[in-house]
Amino acid sequence: MSAYAVRADLGKYGVNAAALSGISTTAQDAAIEAASEVADSYFRSRYNLPLLAWGTDVTPAVCQIAV
Repeated sequence: MSAYAVRADLGKYGVNAAALSGISTTAQDAAIEAASEVADSYFRSRYNLPLLAWGTDVTPAVCQIAV
């Protein structure tokens, strides 16, 4: 499985960074992992995984799913 975002991306694309201050980094990482698994479930039927590169649209979408 690829992680299509990193913790810092949540504050850029998912939600205001200040809103994340009360959420543990462990929980943030778990949300990114779960959202990346959702993305993989769509990619799996079309691409060989893990993806080594992806478009700029994937990271914001994964962040939106994660939040």
